[in-house]
Amino acid sequence: MDRPEVAEVWLRWAMNAVEAMLKKRLEEKGDGALISYHEILGVVTEEYHELCGAVESNREPAIKDEILDLAVAAVFGLASIQSGACGWRT
Repeated sequence: MDRPEVAEVWLRWAMNAVEAMLKKRLEEKGDGALISYHEILGVVTEEYHELCGAVESNREPAIKDEILDLAVAAVFGLASIQSGACGWRT
């Protein structure tokens, strides 16, 4: 099966959505780092399970919201690791 290409405009849209949601998350919860790999895994896993539920509901708006939450969790986890909050920094 041939897959359609994702136009650059939609990739930029997605990245902008992640950035906007990350800013909203920081406003709501503050910028305190996730302090262990296990905490990062817990947050990402929770978001993944919420995505699974949204997919089961077959509701596109909910699926998009949960994908966005999962992306934000992953980005914030990566930033937390890079900041040295998990014990070491590359």
